Amino acid sequence: MGLRAIEWVWLVLAIGCTASEDDDDDEGSEPMLSGSISLLDRDATATVGIRRAFGFDQGGKLISYLANNGQVTCADTVEYLQSHSEPFDPSDFLVGGTCDIYFSHTDWTGDLTASDDPFEVAGMTVNCALGDGEFVLEERDVGDEDYYWSELWWQGHPTTYQMALSGSGEDGYEFQFQLTEYEGNLIYESLESVPAEGQVSGSVTVEWCPELGTTGLF
Repeated sequence: MGLRAIEWVWLVLAIGCTASEDDDDDEGSEPMLSGSISLLDRDATATVGIRRAFGFDQGGKLISYLANNGQVTCADTVEYLQSHSEPFDPSDFLVGGTCDIYFSHTDWTGDLTASDDPFEVAGMTVNCALGDGEFVLEERDVGDEDYYWSELWWQGHPTTYQMALSGSGEDGYEFQFQLTEYEGNLIYESLESVPAEGQVSGSVTVEWCPELGTTGLF
């Protein structure tokens, strides 16, 4: 598919799929970014159905979070991303069997277009709660008690992709993605590479969330 064709697909998705803080039907709405990611050496697949997204830029740095859960708010996202002195149960924030995306960029000027560049996508983390599990309070290391997903948890980043990002300030941001191949690992099992593949594409309206500036990620 040529770049113009991809841009046309993104335009159609952008027109048909937008999110609003006041939408009561976000949980059942069509996702802005959708597809699936399958691990190549495991019989495991997670869906991607991004319905809410929040971001904030300050001092040349942008951070953003793209969530499958259509009911989460800016405040919920801040609570999830900030450090917690006690175990934090993310059951009301994360959706089992899906992949959320965190993206940061340290030289943000209001727009970014990239394709298959490992440096430009270095700030992207794809987190997948695979399988039909639940978050369980466990002590996996001495003195490290927290809530962990009971099935496979994969974390990675795209290696074959196209993206075009723009926006700044109160008007929010528009993220356009086409993701195809990924590198990552099952972070709670080992550091051994577990590659993945799967078409994930769409246009995401990222709402301005200045409270993200309090998370300690800047």
